Amino acid sequence: MKKTAYSRFLARAAVTLLAVFSFSGARAQETLTVNDGTTTDEYVPVYGYCVDTQGTTSEFIIPANTEGMSGMVGGTISKVTFYLSGSPATWGSPTIQLYLGEVEGTTLSGVNGPTNFTVVKTMVWSNQQSTIEVEFDEPYTYGGGNLLIGTYVQSKGGYKHTYFLGVSAPSGSGYCSINNDSRSFLPKTTFTYEPADDDCPKPKNLAASNVTAHTAELSWESDGSEFILQYKKASDSNWTEEWLEVNEVENENPYTLTGLAPATEYQVRVQAHSEGCGQDPETGDDIFSDYREITFTTLESCVTPTDLAASDVTAYEATITWTSDADAWQICVNDDEEHLIDVTGD
Repeated sequence: MKKTAYSRFLARAAVTLLAVFSFSGARAQETLTVNDGTTTDEYVPVYGYCVDTQGTTSEFIIPANTEGMSGMVGGTISKVTFYLSGSPATWGSPTIQLYLGEVEGTTLSGVNGPTNFTVVKTMVWSNQQSTIEVEFDEPYTYGGGNLLIGTYVQSKGGYKHTYFLGVSAPSGSGYCSINNDSRSFLPKTTFTYEPADDDCPKPKNLAASNVTAHTAELSWESDGSEFILQYKKASDSNWTEEWLEVNEVENENPYTLTGLAPATEYQVRVQAHSEGCGQDPETGDDIFSDYREITFTTLESCVTPTDLAASDVTAYEATITWTSDADAWQICVNDDEEHLIDVTGD
């Protein structure tokens, strides 16, 4: 029977998706990281220089079609993490509200404030390190819309210029109440959430192991009986057409990729067909889950030795040491490549 693959991913963005398991009997939580970049901005998600001013408000909107957001639809978000660039945020313990809501547009012409949104946490923000992690008092159920995230300074603290990591974005993706400042930036954000009940679940714990210059072993966990596995170089520009479909891997887990290029980042995605997925009512084809995706990088084909050093040097000899996982080397003295010294063993 022909198999049909369905995926509800809507747009490509920098994203990382992981599985986090709780052993208390609760359902597994997952994390989703969006806007994973190295661009910096100090106005969103929090304008640290003005947390000494009560009422300072910063907001940004993560579009619903950002890759990975569709996987959170119907799930409950319990925590967000923001990432700092440089020194920690030492703001003198202001009280800041964090609020979430879903809006029609993807850009802002001003701030909304927390009144018409869900305040998920009111807390004293102090002693932050390289990340700001906010555990919600009020879990937020994501409905699949453009997600607005805002911060509101309820009582002031100190102040310090603080820069956040993220990506460049259309003008108005972020906004700060100070000077009515529109921002072309979205901060790197990690959501911790409990997925909605799913009759056709994605594979879990997709991982690459035993990676060499040309091969990688892929493994995953799933109750499914059939899988579709695809991979491509991360540098490929056309996300859809350049996927290389390996095959529908029936009961072949783990699966070893071969013929890979050395020192190259690859993206892999796997989807599963399990009993709950059912069949397409019109064609009778098996329906597959959404994709689970990871990235990995192959090793260099010939790794250069490190920690090269000379010791016990005299007028006529020297001891040469280095670090390498290889089992054979060649030593070149004074650029004399015609008289290389072969070395083997430990």
